Amino acid sequence: MNQATDWTATHTLVVEVAERPWCLDPIFAATVDGYWSTITRSRPHFFRGPVLAVEQTKTLVDGRTQVQARLTDFAHFLFSRHHLSPGHPYYVRIITACAWVITKDRLAVVGLGHPESAKPLVLQPIGGSPSRDDIHSGYFDPVIAARRELHEETGLCLVPGEVRGYLKLDNGSLAVAVRFDLPRPWSEVGGELKAHVAKSKERELSAIYGIPTGRPMTSFLGFPLLRSVQAFLVAAELR
Repeated sequence: MNQATDWTATHTLVVEVAERPWCLDPIFAATVDGYWSTITRSRPHFFRGPVLAVEQTKTLVDGRTQVQARLTDFAHFLFSRHHLSPGHPYYVRIITACAWVITKDRLAVVGLGHPESAKPLVLQPIGGSPSRDDIHSGYFDPVIAARRELHEETGLCLVPGEVRGYLKLDNGSLAVAVRFDLPRPWSEVGGELKAHVAKSKERELSAIYGIPTGRPMTSFLGFPLLRSVQAFLVAAELR
């Protein structure tokens, strides 16, 4: 599991998406296609949807963070994750939009990865890869992406959301934290969220929890925390 190297607090993340998707060498593309065919025999529910890959991250003179990114797909990302090293020219450094939801009683809402998901039995933020609808005029909007993922995975419709920062992993991937406030305590809303996850036909989450913020943790109820959750829990901008 990737280790965090950098949490950056910012409200002004600019993600510019290249007009053309990542063009793979035909031989490499055929290898990815073969891998995808193999993996979907046991996991036919996997969807070969878009993935946003980071090409460059830099801080501008006005303090804004600018990310240059390019679209690829989930098959390329999974192959990269399992078979390529970070130095490989086709290695994917992914950018994800994370909905960081804080309840009225200061608990963070996190999901447990479904056993058949890409991150099985790991506690993770609500969120994921973008859809093409999250990209407007060549720019990715993490707030729209996080809000959509939040509604799909929990049934919650919360506005507004606000980018509070991003976590950069040692492989260059970025987890963007979009803060949402839930004006109800976990004791009131937890049952509704658990019921939504239980009846969902998607195999993204198998359970949902409210966990305390403000103190370091690497696990909760015996389940490991994704590194982004560990960092978000103690980031002052997200509590």
